[in-house]
Amino acid sequence: LVVFGNGLIQLLDMLKRSGDMPDIVFVQASFGFEMLLGLLPQSVPVIGYFELWYPDSITKAVGADARRTMSAVHTNAIQAVLADRSAICVTPSRYQRSQFPLNIRKKMFVLHEGIDTDYFKPKAPTNQATRKLITFVSTGLEPGKCFIQFIEIVCLVMQQRSDVDVEIVGNDVVL
Repeated sequence: LVVFGNGLIQLLDMLKRSGDMPDIVFVQASFGFEMLLGLLPQSVPVIGYFELWYPDSITKAVGADARRTMSAVHTNAIQAVLADRSAICVTPSRYQRSQFPLNIRKKMFVLHEGIDTDYFKPKAPTNQATRKLITFVSTGLEPGKCFIQFIEIVCLVMQQRSDVDVEIVGNDVVL
């Protein structure tokens, strides 16, 4: 993470010195690099992209896993800073938007992501017996993306059914 942060600092410094600042910056809330947006002039608008706000049940849990609680508090703090710096905040669903505090929701828009299901659709059914497919697609195969719960559920399903295939797409590196 230090390498990425250092690279971002160098890039922003180079842009400042050249006078060639971006017209707009689109940033996904992630690991804290957003904190470096303070190096940009305030005249450069920022659009923040947000996916998950951890609820109080996790951030204020007594006797909970300290590492998970600290990670949730850290993530929310980063998102709060990015939301404050952002001219516009976007999230992919109404449900995700509803999880954020009101002060962030006020400037948050839903921008659905996903697949054009008019173009990408299943092939017409055949007469062959079809297997069921369970998929997991994520940028990271990590607890924060519910990968552990997915594996536990898949194990239960596969113990009960023999007609199930599983496909997992993602990166096995946690940043």
